[in-house]
Amino acid sequence: MQIVEASDSEDEKAPAKTSPAASPKDAEPFPEIKVEHSRQGVEKAKNEANALFSKGKVDEAVKWFSKGLWLVESQKVKDVPADLHSILHSNRAFAYIKLQKWPEAESDCSEALAVNSKNTKAKYRRAMARYELGKPEAALEDVEFVLKELPDPNSNKEAVELKQKITEQLKKKSPTAKAEPSQPAPGFKRMQIVEASDSEDEKAPSKASPAARPKDAEPFPEIKVEHSKQGVEKAKNEANSLFSKGKVDEAVKWFSKGLWLVESKKVKDVPADLHSILHSNRAFAYIKLQKWPEAESDCSEALAVNSKNTKAKYRRAMARYELGKPEAALEDVEFVLKELPDPNSNKEAVELKHKLTEQLKKKSP
Repeated sequence: MQIVEASDSEDEKAPAKTSPAASPKDAEPFPEIKVEHSRQGVEKAKNEANALFSKGKVDEAVKWFSKGLWLVESQKVKDVPADLHSILHSNRAFAYIKLQKWPEAESDCSEALAVNSKNTKAKYRRAMARYELGKPEAALEDVEFVLKELPDPNSNKEAVELKQKITEQLKKKSPTAKAEPSQPAPGFKRMQIVEASDSEDEKAPSKASPAARPKDAEPFPEIKVEHSKQGVEKAKNEANSLFSKGKVDEAVKWFSKGLWLVESKKVKDVPADLHSILHSNRAFAYIKLQKWPEAESDCSEALAVNSKNTKAKYRRAMARYELGKPEAALEDVEFVLKELPDPNSNKEAVELKHKLTEQLKKKSP
């Protein structure tokens, strides 16, 4: 499961189809939290988490959101609508924001959007997380999406303020600069924990004409790439070549340049599989650099663009294992084992699954 994707020239073997064993009994997170294995149980977990959050018990809220997500993603409950599944991720993301766990918040938002691309709050919260992580270009993309999508011009103060903070960050950005963690903007209350499917109404940032992107928003200006589909392909191929030579940091820059061309809309005719490959290949570079949160987030981005990117699932399983998320990692690696058909080349996926089951056996609540 190396760096080269199916659309690249180099062939590779990959983990193959096998009958996945049942998840270990102790894979269930927070066994002290008892929830009925039903759609109503998932709703109860969400509502209890929201209530705990509103009381300031944010760590406890995270546990309840996680319990609800486990019920859905372990297939214990199969009739949960996509919007509820997405809400669980975006609400847990907001809890992570309150805890200033920015990588976890970004990853949860990407998960929410992979399930429901219309979850505008997930976009907004991801913009917040990305701002704090020093990723202003990606944060600006998200907040501009929010400003275009939400129609109330009387309640966009917090999104406008966030956009202003991001543009200031871009102006000050240097190759080594990173945003200092800060508390969410006061106006952010309008985009808080309650989602559209909950009972409480709320206002949200509205549609506005986004300002032009600052000139220095372009990452790595020393890397010159043609603004075309061929330019994006060149960026990917150059990144793959650098990676194969062990120049992983340089490879990340080239993958990032290609992604910027696509996600800034400088190039609009790029197929989804190439867009997804850029994310999953950069994720593998991050794995080599042991940047596990970045790898997990990139894999989720890859899957949001192309849900059939099996390598992104496998790489996310690797990252999640390292991040101490064995339940979610096991879901990913079992998906890989079901999807890939070659029984002679599944050694690495089987080994990863074995490591995950061992991690789960040792895990304590």
